[in-house]
Amino acid sequence: MKSMLQALLVFAATLTLAVSAGAQDDANKGDDLAAHYDFISFQTTHGEMVLLLDKDRAPISAKNFKQYVTDGHYDGTVFHRVMKDFVIQGGGFDANMKPKPLRAPIKNEWRNMLKNIRGALSMARTQVHDSATSQFFINTVDNEGLDQPRDGAAYAVFGSIIEGLDVVDKIRNVPVGPRSNGMQNVPIDPMPAITKAAVISWDDLTDTARVAVAEWDTKATKWHAPAIEEKKALEERNRLVEARFDQINKALASDKAEQNDNGIAYVDEMIGDGVRPKGTEVVIVKATGWTPDGKVWWRTEDEDRKMQSFPLAALSRFKGLQRSLLEMNIGGTRLLHIPAELAFGEDGYHASWWLWNDVPPNTDVVMEVTLVGFQKDLEFENGELDVNQVR
Repeated sequence: MKSMLQALLVFAATLTLAVSAGAQDDANKGDDLAAHYDFISFQTTHGEMVLLLDKDRAPISAKNFKQYVTDGHYDGTVFHRVMKDFVIQGGGFDANMKPKPLRAPIKNEWRNMLKNIRGALSMARTQVHDSATSQFFINTVDNEGLDQPRDGAAYAVFGSIIEGLDVVDKIRNVPVGPRSNGMQNVPIDPMPAITKAAVISWDDLTDTARVAVAEWDTKATKWHAPAIEEKKALEERNRLVEARFDQINKALASDKAEQNDNGIAYVDEMIGDGVRPKGTEVVIVKATGWTPDGKVWWRTEDEDRKMQSFPLAALSRFKGLQRSLLEMNIGGTRLLHIPAELAFGEDGYHASWWLWNDVPPNTDVVMEVTLVGFQKDLEFENGELDVNQVR
């Protein structure tokens, strides 16, 4: 009997130690998770949401968002765009639909490969890649399409709802309609709003929210792993582009360089054996464009098709490139230094569907351009251009 009692006491002690160790492991895990995330409480007209900001995998976006919170920017802002089976978007307008003051735009961190799944928090932006400021959206469903590059970039996920997804669902189901200013999918008054946004701590989270943090951490770690390798590849890409920029500038400063009547300095790195285009064709080019400080504003190699097509007539605002292409033969590659007045002139150029970064006013441009062919001469497969089919 005594030996059995001793055994039970030993078992009880062992169990107590195991439970204590398990509790300590949970506590340690909590401390570890807390170090890698920031947490935000949104008090809204439809209830409370608790947000996780992934400051390791999206440091720029998370810091930007947190700063807007601490500045009080989101207090009183509305969810001005509600698409039930897509997203709810807010962070930019007050209850009178007046835009709130903004800080400078931030870099798009879409390459972190975090996913636009239901409940994920993402930065809203324009067609310009690096244009996000305060506006954000919450995915109401899985939106895989937002993870795919559009005009060279996707939409950057930087966090997730860890509690209050039911509040998201209440907001996604409010009635919406168009506004006289042309805005669509605007909630009909009273608009759902954030009444108070605040930074909170791990200690403020419920057990349910803490579990959601751990679940996010597991998924995000898996998603982000390829991004680490891609970052290395991007660094190599940047190194090559920088080296190529230096090579082109040396060539343009050498005895090889010529200057035409328009004041464009050029070097024909390869003379094409095809015909010259007329002003009416749709041409296909491979190109990289830099400003004189080495900033890339266009690079077709970064696009899905590795090239771009457009009517030569559409280059009326970019006379230097238009005239250069008219002097080239199909298959040729030309290095160019185009003076500002034949580039984008006094107005400069804002990023668009084909030009990814701004070119400031009165800025010369440096370019490498290959005239691939005419669109009419290329074969299509599933609607895709194939550069290997140039005739």
